[in-house]
Amino acid sequence: MGQFQGKTVAFCTFGCKLNQTESAMLAAEFRARGWEIEKEERADLIVVNTCAVTARSESKVRQAIRHLARTNPRAAIAVVGCATQLHPDAYRTLPNVRWVLGVNSKFRLTEILGQVECITVDDEQREFVSPSAGFFWSRTRGFLKIQDGCRFRCSYCAVPLARGRSRSADPSLVLEQACALAERGHKEIVLTGVDIGSYGIDLRPRRSLAWLLRRLVDQLPQVRFRLSSVEPTEVTDELLETVSGLGQVCRHFHIPLQSGSDRILRQMHRPYTAGFYRQKIERLVSMMGELGLGSDVIVGFPGESEQDFSATTGLVHELPFTYLHVFPFSPRPGTAAARYPDDVPRRVKEARSELVRQMAAAKKEAFLAGQVGKTEIVLVEARREGGMLVGLTDKYVKVCFQGEDGLVNRFVRVKITRAAGGFLWGEPEDGSAPLALGKRAEASES
Repeated sequence: MGQFQGKTVAFCTFGCKLNQTESAMLAAEFRARGWEIEKEERADLIVVNTCAVTARSESKVRQAIRHLARTNPRAAIAVVGCATQLHPDAYRTLPNVRWVLGVNSKFRLTEILGQVECITVDDEQREFVSPSAGFFWSRTRGFLKIQDGCRFRCSYCAVPLARGRSRSADPSLVLEQACALAERGHKEIVLTGVDIGSYGIDLRPRRSLAWLLRRLVDQLPQVRFRLSSVEPTEVTDELLETVSGLGQVCRHFHIPLQSGSDRILRQMHRPYTAGFYRQKIERLVSMMGELGLGSDVIVGFPGESEQDFSATTGLVHELPFTYLHVFPFSPRPGTAAARYPDDVPRRVKEARSELVRQMAAAKKEAFLAGQVGKTEIVLVEARREGGMLVGLTDKYVKVCFQGEDGLVNRFVRVKITRAAGGFLWGEPEDGSAPLALGKRAEASES
């Protein structure tokens, strides 16, 4: 079988921000070799970057591959990432699939295209791999991989099986790639990884996520930095003091809860109690004030009783979440929980999921209503079809307002006038003048 002769490539990415980051790295590698990024229906090659966090995630990947093969039958498909690392044989025989690569081996895709037409690579995850700063279709926000793998072994989670132990990027590499993103015009950089709160514990000398944030802000004071998910046990006072003291770091935390029942948390092998989680959030709010606060919740875990579920809904009701990601439990092969009896009926899982999602929607609506009358700093991302500019606050909320095209990819103060449709709406202040970031730039009340 000969060398693949394509010249256009598309990317279909599933899952977390780390996957989005790694797809952008692959896009940068292809562009460096003269390839053009194209839409899926017109590309010679489609790279499907997979997710294995739930059984439903993998099902969606397989459905997408079949759909891509139907809509673009001449395209060759490369399937890469977590799902193929764990279950390569499940993807080799799907239509148009010619390459099946694991978590790290996917970064060799541009080389492998010239050598073989179908390969499965089982690679051990020992090294930190981050070949470039990535090419992002949006010029406002860039994603930066600072860590990979996980030091925790939650009983339900297959990610450590796919990505291995926790590994941190060398600080010099992080700074180099952050500078590259800033030079390309990105005004916000999202720090991504599987477990970014563990950043630096494997480095010598030992470092921390807070230490890295301070270095990044010192180097790039004109850039806004956002954290992806941080585990509750890794939300340290050092991290909170750093974030609360720097105007360049977003007032936005995503801290997984998973369950409000101590019994279920033990079964999940989560290293905290509901009381610890509550105290951590209370400490966060006392130091940060109002912020965007997201979390993950799993319902229907094996053995979850009505009392266990009530403990979860009670904690969700009590804490100031602004959004939630809710997942019904699905057993993942190779995990400890796969050996537990999956004894919560599907209809019960679905009903519990829907209830928590309704609670999350109500909390988001109340949070947005509470923003009316305040002034927020918005990074303008684009112009919507209706002619309004749309941007993102540091609290992770979309804001729409009227303004000039020159404000795209700028920070603008916007007075919030109403909340509707899951968005905030407002009017620019100071004659729409762009502004620079400084020390903690607080939102203001009218």
